[in-house]
Amino acid sequence: MKFNSLFTLILTLASLLSAESLPEKYLIPYGNPTAETKIVEYFSFICPHCISLFRKDFRKIRETYIDNGKIYWEFHPVPLDLVTVQSLVCLGDLSEREKRIFLEALLDEIESDDTNLTSLMMIKAMELFQKPKPRLRDDEFLENHPAFTDAFNFVKENRIEAVPTVEVNGKKYPTDVPDLSFVKGVLEKNKEEHVKG
Repeated sequence: MKFNSLFTLILTLASLLSAESLPEKYLIPYGNPTAETKIVEYFSFICPHCISLFRKDFRKIRETYIDNGKIYWEFHPVPLDLVTVQSLVCLGDLSEREKRIFLEALLDEIESDDTNLTSLMMIKAMELFQKPKPRLRDDEFLENHPAFTDAFNFVKENRIEAVPTVEVNGKKYPTDVPDLSFVKGVLEKNKEEHVKG
């Protein structure tokens, strides 16, 4: 009986300390959701490290681990800046495929310090997808959009202190960089644990 009470207390504390995710409509998925390893990368569209990591490693990670079903990867925007909040407005109206195209086009082309160009690129992308044209540069539009409320609620509750932050199967690695060597290490560790178990 003691064990059950302690276990319940630990689960309750863990749920209180974990970050709440944004609604799924803002997340950008890659791979098979039933893969044994699920990685969530918390990122921002103005984070130079996030942009650099995407350009340097993500395609190789995708080719090596995601496309063959070993990993399910989810990009989770962290709306601590205007550009990432603007992205939520767009992502909420896109299909999974369109979200991936949107992310890849932006992260391949943007510079982290050129926020005006980034918002213009988002508007153009929505036009190309034949979606409603968002008024991303209109403060009143943004403040009244459901994405703004979702961003506010996430920021109010979240425990993400830096981007990029990575989470593997529910465990956060706030000081690790989600690059190719990190992914290799995680998969090797998971393999060793399965052999022991």
